[in-house]
Amino acid sequence: MVSAQPEPPGCACDYGYGGSVCTQQCPGGAYLPCNGHGLCNSSTLQCTCYSNDEKGYWEGQECKSCQHGWSGRLCNLRCPRAPEPDGAICSGQTCYEGACLCQEEFCGDACETQDSTCGEFGCEVGYWGPDCASECLPSAANPCSGHGTCHNKKYSTGDCICDTGYALQDCSKECPGGAANPCSGHGLCLYYYAECKCDATYAGADCGLQCPMPDANLCGGHGTCSDGSLADGRCTCTLGYGLADCTGVCPGYEPRLGAASVPCSAHGTCEQSSLTCVCEASVGRGYWVGQTCGHCADGFHGANCTARCINGKTVRGTAWGSAADVCECFPGFGGANCDRECPGPADDRCYGHGTCQDGPEGDATCICDADYYTADCSVLCRPEDCGDLNTYPAPHFLCNAATGACECQSSYQTGYWAGANCDECAFGWWGLQCTSACACNTRGACGYLDGECQCFADMENGFWAGK
Repeated sequence: MVSAQPEPPGCACDYGYGGSVCTQQCPGGAYLPCNGHGLCNSSTLQCTCYSNDEKGYWEGQECKSCQHGWSGRLCNLRCPRAPEPDGAICSGQTCYEGACLCQEEFCGDACETQDSTCGEFGCEVGYWGPDCASECLPSAANPCSGHGTCHNKKYSTGDCICDTGYALQDCSKECPGGAANPCSGHGLCLYYYAECKCDATYAGADCGLQCPMPDANLCGGHGTCSDGSLADGRCTCTLGYGLADCTGVCPGYEPRLGAASVPCSAHGTCEQSSLTCVCEASVGRGYWVGQTCGHCADGFHGANCTARCINGKTVRGTAWGSAADVCECFPGFGGANCDRECPGPADDRCYGHGTCQDGPEGDATCICDADYYTADCSVLCRPEDCGDLNTYPAPHFLCNAATGACECQSSYQTGYWAGANCDECAFGWWGLQCTSACACNTRGACGYLDGECQCFADMENGFWAGK
């Protein structure tokens, strides 16, 4: 008797296990506790066997035997009882599939009659029934196909009691595995079907396949086995484990971390047979590579490995996962995805007169050398070449930063200049450096040197007067 071991507070043992730390198996084994014919108490590790018409009437420490008075493969066929006061099952003789098998000189449904007349109830071999006219299956000449004994009393059922290894009502078919070793010794041959009901952890039509049991631990304790006559006896491993017996650990999985660890970095599927990761490769889940699917595939980068590295290559980081994988741009390309191209020919960016701001941190623009302008630095402009320097006042040229065209300086620091040679004050300004604003209310021009207003007096600008 296993002593009761209460579970620790808040701990619920997995199916088939019990005890203080959930390491002890229920009677019948953890895979099929109580042989499937009862319920296991995980605290006491004791079986409560089924006892009803639907699931049968079972007993025993592992619920393997029929209760007294019940028979059949499902323990749901009631055996006949002798009349009171005896009331014994089959009058103490054998009950088989819900019928009594009476010895010689015994007869009756419950073998309750014993006298010399019972012998008269016996029919010739191969026959049965009140008038001994009914033939045993499949025929009187071949009762029970030669592989069993016909219940040939006059008041019997005429059923065949098959020899070991044979089944069906006429005992005509060998059980899977052969008559000498029915169900490979690991199951029960079902009388009515000539099919095997395999013991727990065995599989195949003849129960000849055993589930992997490394160190007597089903599927290494890390999976479930497909057992039964229609199954193949293979393990389906729990997440993170592989190989045929589930003793291998998938790449990227840390058993000590339990549910906090995921195989293949959560970016792939672990192949059970080979313990290799098949990495994700889709728009929705990203494009991953590596033994543990921890890096972006070439041509992709970003936290989810979904961003394309268009004109560059993927550079692996040192940390597992995608955060350290970046796109390294080819020369002449910039932007996080390397999708921006610097101006100018591929072999002469910025036309050789500037520096391309390439790379993932750059914006693929040109910073032009001195005297070169426009986005691709293709225009040469020097203020001293914009006009005649031998004039007075001296010309005040500058080059337009965007176009490289010559234009007059126009700022408080440089003065506001105009004219073909940029040597005149712009309208509204006066002084030696053209930095003084005129006070003519835009209705006249002021003198270059003294700022005195000269009012307009023409049809285009109007006729004005005053200071």
